[in-house]
This record gives sequence, structure tokens and C-alpha cells, in this order.
Amino acid sequence: MMGIPDKTSDYLSPEYWNERFKTEEAYEWLGSYENFAPLIRDYLSESPGPPPQSVLVVGNGNSTMGQSVAQDARVAGGGPAACCITDISPVVVAKSRDRSRGGLSSSVSWAVCDMLRMPYRDSSFDLIVEKGAMDVLEVD
Repeated sequence: MMGIPDKTSDYLSPEYWNERFKTEEAYEWLGSYENFAPLIRDYLSESPGPPPQSVLVVGNGNSTMGQSVAQDARVAGGGPAACCITDISPVVVAKSRDRSRGGLSSSVSWAVCDMLRMPYRDSSFDLIVEKGAMDVLEVD
């Protein structure tokens, strides 16, 4: 596993993450989906309106968060929601997609994008999940 970068601003660099994810297979920042699922489910059960039909997972990295959200029927309204799993690193997006091939519904997609410049229109998703990606914004 790569060590801590010399400058915290390196955390904003896709190159840093590409290098890290070339060798790091899995890492659950702050905890696994099982740690966060009760919070998400409670929030959704108390929210007015129907369950989410579209979910955006921001900065998924090599976590299984995105895949777990997509498969959680209690989050996705009784079935798999359209779920887009994103990260700034093309390396980890490709690995995540390959690792999940055949195991997820066709409603799951992956995208390489910067969370500060998302290519989606406002209100494109019913639910946005982020569990640690915003930490990299607190740099230098």
C-alpha cells in the first residue's frame, strides 16, 4: 500500500489515486457499508416521498459501498435502483467495474469524474452517497 503523500494536496490528484489503486485492492475508509446502512435506511424511512430510484455514489474508490447500495433493497425501494458509482481514478473505476461484472444488475453504471465538477444536472439523482471522499478537500 502506498504511504502518506508528501503534500496533502496530492490527494486531489488523479495520478496519486491511480498509482495507489494499481496495487491496493480494497480499503474501506471509515467503515464498511454495514456500518452506514442503518443510517441510510433510517434517513430514507423518515423522509417523505418514494424510495430513491436513482443513486449517485461519489468517490467510491476501491470500497464496496457503491455495489452494496445498489443491492440493498431497503435503500433502493424494493429492487435495484439505477446506481452510478464514480471516482476520479480511471484505474479504480475499471477495477470496480471488472470486479462486479455479472454480479450486479444492468442498472449499475460507473463513471470517471471529479466530485468538484460532476457532469450531471441538478436533481439528476434521488440520493447521493459519500462516505469519505470529501476528506481530500481539506488539504494544505
